[in-house]
Amino acid sequence: MVMRVTKILCEVAQRHGFSSPSAILAKNRTKKAVQARVEAMRLLREVQIKGKPMSFPAIGRRLGLNHSTVYIHLCPDSLSVKNKKLRERDWYDRTKKNTAARTGAPQA
Repeated sequence: MVMRVTKILCEVAQRHGFSSPSAILAKNRTKKAVQARVEAMRLLREVQIKGKPMSFPAIGRRLGLNHSTVYIHLCPDSLSVKNKKLRERDWYDRTKKNTAARTGAPQA
């Protein structure tokens, strides 16, 4: 598996005009570097480990990133406005229900 990961990083670095994979692993935030890292994340997610895709934490460890960063880039719908509004509404409903239960007020 290590060879596949190294090969993917080398190919992505070359495709994006970097001399080595270390440019992808650096903390550089240029558009070119970020695009290369996201492409590497997508390709690493396709690497099969015991028949399952590589996990977000495993991808993060390979790229020197937090697993939540990997999740954000690979699952953009998780941050959509619609989902955010649904989460806020759910929080509001739960808070209202909990407050009513504590105070004995009827739920609306």
